[in-house]
Amino acid sequence: MSSAYYRGNNNNSTDKNMSYRGRDQWGSRDQRMEEANKTIMEQENDRQLEELGSQVNLLKSLSIDIRNEVNNQNKQLDSMGSVFGSTTNMFKSTIGKLGEMLQSNNSQHMYLLV
Repeated sequence: MSSAYYRGNNNNSTDKNMSYRGRDQWGSRDQRMEEANKTIMEQENDRQLEELGSQVNLLKSLSIDIRNEVNNQNKQLDSMGSVFGSTTNMFKSTIGKLGEMLQSNNSQHMYLLV
């Protein structure tokens, strides 16, 4: 065995150099691992941001579709309301005329009803 690699060697400078090199190698390995982890985390964050963006776009599209549908239904309800209003007025007029006819002393209203 060479004296530089022998643990029992009392040469302190060789031991210090070896242990320093070992820490330096581990330190750079730790740094590489840390950088790799950061890269992986950034890629995952980017992927999740893209997914979130697509979900936000989907929600936006759905909300626009809902708004359009509600507007269309409101227009239909408004037109139905005006139709029902005119129908109500027509029935009121008809009932009013029928009431006038029944109150008259004329017997012709019986022929009209039959």
